[in-house]
Amino acid sequence: MSKYLLAILVPTTPDRRKEYSKLRDEFNRQRIKYGLIEKVSISYMEDDKTMTLGEKRELMYKNSNGEYSIQWDSDDWISEDGLYKLVKALEENLEVDCVTFNEYCLMNNVEYKSRHSIEYGGWEGDGNRLFEDGFHYHRTPFYKNVIKTSIAQSVPFKYIRFGEDHEFSNDLKPKLKTEIHLEESIYHYIHNSTDFNERYGFNNQHKADSN
Repeated sequence: MSKYLLAILVPTTPDRRKEYSKLRDEFNRQRIKYGLIEKVSISYMEDDKTMTLGEKRELMYKNSNGEYSIQWDSDDWISEDGLYKLVKALEENLEVDCVTFNEYCLMNNVEYKSRHSIEYGGWEGDGNRLFEDGFHYHRTPFYKNVIKTSIAQSVPFKYIRFGEDHEFSNDLKPKLKTEIHLEESIYHYIHNSTDFNERYGFNNQHKADSN
């Protein structure tokens, strides 16, 4: 039996220790404020990008100690009461497959809005226009959403350094039958363009290949 209702899993790297510490402190602030210490766990996995993102995320799910799990990238953020709302949603329906929500995106200082739900057929949007519902992006659920851990563990990741999110979402979608959707921007995605090869560890790939 899982020890916690929700496990927060954070893959990170040495260059993001400062960002991870800030995010961890915010998670702990909310755990204390809303009485979630015994309901929500936080764990992280750090490596120097020799491991592919797909493998890293799969290992984190494998080692999760929560009935439900969500993966939060170390340089992103959460709304000020996001943990409370996620736990409340789960406690209202402990049989649900996933909890989805909206996502605030800040990419190179430009704001975008994304909505996650099982109601979509797939990922839509390139950021250049708004859909009729006012969002730039539509996303089927993936690791940024709260997923029943047993379901997440049943979907293998492709061991790739980039695009593992979309691939995982495509493979996960047929397994998700029920959701609770929160019409709020719980997840805050923050992205500033850096060297592509460095960001995704392609410069480190030869280290892994030589092992």
